Formats: sequence, C-alpha cells, structure tokens
Amino acid sequence: MPGSQTLGNILVVDDEPNNTDLLKKRLERLDYRVDTAHSGCDALKLLHQADYDCVLLDVMMPEMDGWAVLETIRSTPAWGDLPVIMLTALASRNDTLRAFADGADDYVTKPFEFSILLARLRTQLAKRMAQCQLEKLNAALKTEVEERTGSLQKSEALLSSIVENLSAVVGRVRVLDDGSVALDYLTGSVSTVLQASPDQCLAKPDVLWQRLDEGEQNKLAENFQKAREGSGSLIHDVRFKDEEGMDRWVHLGAHFRDEECLTLDGILLDITEQKHLETQLLHTQKLEAVGQLASGIAHEVNSPAQYAKDNIGFMKECFGDIMPLLKSQSELLELARNRRLTEAEIAKIDEVRERSDLEFVLSELPDAIDQGLDGIERISNIVQAMKGFTHPGGEDPESCDLNKLIEDTVVIARNEWKYVAEMDLELDASLPFISCFPGELGQVILNLVVNAAHAIDEDRAVEDELGRIGVSTRFYEEETCVEIRISDSGPGVPDTLKHRIFEPFFTTKVVGKGTGQGLAIAHSVIVDKHKGSLSLDDNTGVGATFVIRLPQENE
Repeated sequence: MPGSQTLGNILVVDDEPNNTDLLKKRLERLDYRVDTAHSGCDALKLLHQADYDCVLLDVMMPEMDGWAVLETIRSTPAWGDLPVIMLTALASRNDTLRAFADGADDYVTKPFEFSILLARLRTQLAKRMAQCQLEKLNAALKTEVEERTGSLQKSEALLSSIVENLSAVVGRVRVLDDGSVALDYLTGSVSTVLQASPDQCLAKPDVLWQRLDEGEQNKLAENFQKAREGSGSLIHDVRFKDEEGMDRWVHLGAHFRDEECLTLDGILLDITEQKHLETQLLHTQKLEAVGQLASGIAHEVNSPAQYAKDNIGFMKECFGDIMPLLKSQSELLELARNRRLTEAEIAKIDEVRERSDLEFVLSELPDAIDQGLDGIERISNIVQAMKGFTHPGGEDPESCDLNKLIEDTVVIARNEWKYVAEMDLELDASLPFISCFPGELGQVILNLVVNAAHAIDEDRAVEDELGRIGVSTRFYEEETCVEIRISDSGPGVPDTLKHRIFEPFFTTKVVGKGTGQGLAIAHSVIVDKHKGSLSLDDNTGVGATFVIRLPQENE
C-alpha cells in the first residue's frame, strides 16, 4: 500500500504513449507514483517486478489486449484482489457487462473527465486500503486465537490502532429485553466519527440516534428490522448533525452474531468527505449538461438579440427621417410668432413633411419599440434561467418556487425540444413553495425533458411532424406533497425493460448517445436526497410518463 511519500503506486497500460505520458504527469503531480506500459506483455512483466495499488488498463491493444491482461491478473493468486479500472472507447452495454463479469472493478469510457477518473481511482485505493487493513486485522486476530499468547487488551489496542487510521469505529451492541441497547465495547476514532467522546457513547449508547432527524431514524429502524428478519446484515449510510449543526455522514456495516439477533458487531466509517465529493460531482455534471446545451442556448439568445437590434436600427432611421421635419417646424413656429406666414414657407414645410413619411413612421414606430423590448425581455429571461440553473446551492434545502424552476428549465432546454415537439405546461397556480435542493432538482427535470425530446425525435416517421411533451404540477394538500408529471408522445418504454431503467449504466439509446447515468442519478437525487419518489407511470397508454413526488418539507 502507499507509503508516506506517495498516495499509491499506479500502473497505466495503454498502447498510445501520449495517453500514458499525460496520465503519468497528471497523477504524479498529485503525489501518485506511476509506471507505464505500452503493451499487455510489458504490463505483466512490471506486475511481476513491483507491487501496485491499482491498474488503469486500456482494452484495445495489439497482440495482447486488455481482456487477456485482465484474465491473467484475475487468474494469478498474488494479483487476485488488485483493483483494475478499464479505460476504453468501447461504450456498449455488452462491453460494460463483460468488463465487470471478467473481474474489472470499474469501467471508464474515453474520452473521460480527469476529475471523474481521479474520483474513481481514489475510491478503488480507499477500498484496497480498507481491505488490506482488514486483512491485517484478521491475520492478527487469527494469530491471537491460534497461539493464545496475547491478551485481550493487546488485541483491542491493535484493533484500535488500525481503526484510528481508517477514521472508523468498531463496536458491539446488545439489544436488551426492554428494546433499548447497550454497548459492550467501542474502539477507534470515536471522537472524529461520532463527534462524541468514548465515555459519552458508553454512558449513553443512543448518542448517535438522538442526532438523527425523524426521517433518518425511521429509515435506520426499518433497515435494522429487515436485517433481523432477513440476512442478518445491516448496511446503511447515516446522516447526522454534529455539535455545530453541520451534516456528517457515516457508513454503517454490521452483522448479527447470534441466532436470536440480539448482539450486533459493526463498523462505522466516516464518509463525510466522500458525500461532499459526490455533491461536487453532481454540480460538475450539471455544468456539463449546460455545456452540451450551450449552442442551443446561444441560438435562443441570438434570435431575439437580432430582431431587437433590427428594430433599434429601424428606430434610428426613423429618427433621422423626422429630424428635418422637427427642425423645420421649430423654425416655422418662430416665424409665426413674429409675422404672418407666406405660402412659400408653408409649402416648404409641407415638402419636408412629405419627405419624412411621417404617417409611416408614426404607424410603425410603436411596433418596433414593442418588438425591441420583447427581444430584450426574452434575453433577460434566458439569462435569469441560466443563472438560477447553474447556482451550486448549499448543503441545506431551500424554499423554492417549483413552477418557476420548471419554467426556467424548459427555457434552457428549448432548443432541444422546439424542433421535435410542442411543449404543454399545466402548472398548478396554487402550488406552495417547497423545501428542496433547486439546482439538483432542476437537473433531474432537465434530464427528463431532454430524454423526452430524444425519444420523440427517434420515433418520428415524418421529420416535420411534431410530438408533444407535457409537464404538469399538482399539490396534494392531505399528503402535503407535490407531484410533477413529465410525459411525451414517444415510443414509450418496453415492458421488458421497465424494471431496469433506473440501473446505473443502463440505456436504451444508441451507442454514443447516452451513458446510462441520467436516470440513475435522477433516482438517487429524488429518493435519497429529497426523500421522494421517481417512477414510470404504466397507465398512460402512449409514450412515457415519469412521476416525481416530493414532500413539501424536506428537513
């Protein structure tokens, strides 16, 4: 595992030297030690010569390709648990499934964002570090049992040292007859992970429980009961408030050690930083979506800007035409104050009036002003929509006008749908403000609207034929929740695929058109972060209708 000088030893395998050199430079700048190989055979030689913490492996290589290298790694006992991330331009579902079936730990398609690759690399290194630490722990405990030479205190000291390095807490919990719990032991980074001292936790075992909101308590209690009645294993990410009121996250992994399910051994890992990185990744994906829509947004701005410019130019011409008339009238008025006007003087101003085409100017100028103002207003609306959409938001829910959020999102996506569909908005005017994360909710709505436009476009028999996209909102007062329905007149989702649409990497689009991440991320945002639901309505008869239900308050 990585020493004090590096974050990890990485082997990059790619038959393109430019690719390996670039990755090597960028990773070494972040304190990773990197070796490179330009063929499968060279990679295997290096694996025999040095210990690596992760392999970044290209698939398409001459002679010995990445599949063969992966098979050799997994069939060699010394490398059996070595993390392997496949890097390839192959983006089909079959290639992805093959990679995981053959033993790859992750799969990244080219071209990729370095930040995404780095996040996945860090995840694999963290998993490997935890695995190595746990293997050391198991070896130490096995030796302790077999030799019976150590004492319980030494074992606990060793365990505590390892867990401290992992920012984790290991403990044993017993369920008492009255339903309360007692801690038999607790060791590790207790103060860091639980934000409480070991003595506080032992004296009051429910110290973490009391820091959970009602929703988190209900989820944890439900999963606890399922573990007792089912597999006996409890896995749950828990969010709680520290003493300063800041959100923290721990990953709970535990197992009942007796048939009566009364004693639970478990570990708590601090995953607060990981959750923050996930939030940053969501914001990055939102900016990527804006980047993909940039040309369309530029077109939407350019059109009103053009006719605003044209109308202002027309007004300038009109002003030039009537200026001589205004000047002549001013001169004539001055003459009229001093004496009676001659016929020649009156004829002269009539001539100027005729040249200025005053009747035309007076009839056209109001429309030109209105059109110019309309163009500027449309540009302003687009800019305001973009400003709200790209705002990163905070860690706490905000009060949000859901109808306005939908209108802004539809404006941003206009160039994606206006050539393939008509947009029907049926927004409940009585809809109250809701507590949510506007940026992430806007991203979900954007994904669903763009998906609807793509579905209609792929199913059109006639190019000029327009489909329909509908977005509606409704407030259910008795349930204190709101509903968003996004429907389209596309081909719909086949019955055989409906149960898979929210799976990561699953997509019905052609190769290169989608990553299969949009609906998976949308489902996570709605269910995990907003405590709501995202489903596909099976009763619409035509097209597809996605239904989002959100609680009015998301505390």
